[in-house]
Amino acid sequence: MIHPYRFITAIGLFGVWVFSIPAIGQVNPDGHAQKIIDAYHSAETYMARRIIKVQGMTIRYALAFDRSSQRLAIDMRFISDLVDAPELGFMVVVDDEKVHGSMDTPQAISGKYLKIDIPENLNYKNLINIMPSLAAPHPAILPDLIFLLADDPMEILSNGLDYQIKDHASHITIRTGELAMQIGFDSETYLCNSTKFLTMVDNQLSFETQGDVTRHNEELEAELFTFDTEGKQPVTEFEQLIATPVRIAHPLEGKTPPDFTLYDLHNNRYTLSKESSKIIILYFWTTWKGACVGPLSSLNQFQQWAKDNNLPILIQCVNVRESQKLVSKVWQKKGLSMSALIDNLGGVSDRFQVNDLPQTTLIADGTIRWIKTGSPPSYMAQLK
Repeated sequence: MIHPYRFITAIGLFGVWVFSIPAIGQVNPDGHAQKIIDAYHSAETYMARRIIKVQGMTIRYALAFDRSSQRLAIDMRFISDLVDAPELGFMVVVDDEKVHGSMDTPQAISGKYLKIDIPENLNYKNLINIMPSLAAPHPAILPDLIFLLADDPMEILSNGLDYQIKDHASHITIRTGELAMQIGFDSETYLCNSTKFLTMVDNQLSFETQGDVTRHNEELEAELFTFDTEGKQPVTEFEQLIATPVRIAHPLEGKTPPDFTLYDLHNNRYTLSKESSKIIILYFWTTWKGACVGPLSSLNQFQQWAKDNNLPILIQCVNVRESQKLVSKVWQKKGLSMSALIDNLGGVSDRFQVNDLPQTTLIADGTIRWIKTGSPPSYMAQLK
């Protein structure tokens, strides 16, 4: 079972359809994808409700948007279908004056809400910078928000990687690396009505979203964009909504790391026990998750810093359950020079008890000193 809040950061490893498409990383101006983008960018008002069912979890969200006033309301809830647990989630409301945000999670501080000025240009990336919780699920869970506010929706949906698009009568299929998603659309309005993901091996459904566009280019009531602040204290940064977590040591900390042998991007064999570096950093990651791909450049800079200072530090980026070809494309596109290992069967990540991605394991003098999940830039200074 996946814990309701853990699911927010745990969605992933979906499958792929194989097909031949001439254009990579481009949107055909006459294709369905461009028509979907145009339909959303021209929508004056928009309201939708969606339901996502996956692995014992129901996710419900509602979205309302008024382009002329830039008012926006998003309410996302996570409900366990397996256990009697509190409903979790978050809310974001942009009214005529401020951006408001609140969270109902074990990490959130009760009685506080986010209140900051509206950015001059309210777009998807600015909104994510204000309320990072919106980016925690896989982007395609919020297709409406991306199509409405992103300058380049396909860049967001593909996590910045090369993508391929194929048109079908009622949906488009977007292939990004080893992930394939179907975005269904109404044949008259070209507004999204579903998203689907298929497993790599047998095309079985991993999860899907279904919902309705309840209002489109109709006047929306002001009450939709109200935010209850009664009895709550405003804060001006997202981090002030989150309590400092009590750190629980990973069970492998203080122990000798499991030995393993993997191959790198140049087909060179690497065995951990034969490594001479005093400090080894294992970064477990995958391409389908933006939180994993984003820090790669910072890690590459850190490796270069260690090399320039003649420090015995080695970073090994261990890709989990993906192909060498895909990882090579990421390395080429980002201009990375650090080492990457391919754990295509996931055996090494299992031995290191990787429960969430990204995960960083620090090994010094043959002992696992600590294991952290989350983005490395947040603790890069500690590494140095």
